[in-house]
Amino acid sequence: MKALADYVHGLGLKIGLYSDAGIMTCERRPGSLGYEEIDAQTYAEWEIDYLKYDNCYNTGVPGLERYTKMRNALLNSGRDIVFSMCSWGEEEVWTWGAEVGNAWRTTADIEDKWSSFIDLLDKQVGLEVYSRPGAWNDPDMLEVGNGGMTDSEYEAHFALWALLKSPLIIGCDVRNMSESTLRILSDDTWIKVNQDPLGKQGRRVKQLKTETGALDTWVGEVVDGTVVILFNRSDNKEFMTAAFKQAGYDLPIAYVQDLTMKKQVGMVENFITTEVEPHSIRAFKISKECNDCSATNENIQI
Repeated sequence: MKALADYVHGLGLKIGLYSDAGIMTCERRPGSLGYEEIDAQTYAEWEIDYLKYDNCYNTGVPGLERYTKMRNALLNSGRDIVFSMCSWGEEEVWTWGAEVGNAWRTTADIEDKWSSFIDLLDKQVGLEVYSRPGAWNDPDMLEVGNGGMTDSEYEAHFALWALLKSPLIIGCDVRNMSESTLRILSDDTWIKVNQDPLGKQGRRVKQLKTETGALDTWVGEVVDGTVVILFNRSDNKEFMTAAFKQAGYDLPIAYVQDLTMKKQVGMVENFITTEVEPHSIRAFKISKECNDCSATNENIQI
């Protein structure tokens, strides 16, 4: 394992592994419950960088007790190891997770289908108050590229997970990615949003129910403005509007960038209105100023 870690580090990458806060893993291999110190020390000797710690066969011991034991063991190991707690959202882990680990699963496992993506997304509403730099809500890995959703749905999945400041863990086989999958997963716009130094998780500020779904407005602060995602969850093309005040922007005029189309829009008054395809997003960034900006447009339709 040390040789493998050396090889991965030599590629300029980090290496992670998996264990379980129970007597067995979910695949019935040995877990770490009761062996936290020796396992953490072994991981440090192997120079592991990341530990995903699951929740199977936990013998009924409270999660806070089990995960804290491994946290302490990792701290005693002498190596800085990212601690990702896969507690399936049980015991309201978000209320104590920041004191124990670096990330915590807020839900059961994601599936590669639209309904699962939407269900897990809805479960993140209100959890933004528990997230902070170094301690993140985790709605599970990305399904982008696994084939169960359309490219538009995967684009929404990736963008919203980025806005949530979720760990962006690729869940597809990277050896066989399509060009569209690679395009989505390597989109610098959303990687930059996810890695923004403020580390503030985005939140849903509005939802309008329709006959075939819902229209969501999500916003998230970044160092140079506010990101707005208009998410059409319905089966029909819809016009959607985001008022600046709704996004927490308190001035009547803002500079707007179209993050979906990768273009500058200009100065806009009061709100953004645009048409959004079904199961798709349109995304914008609003800010107080921009260098080399001149055009002013009143209440434009984009």
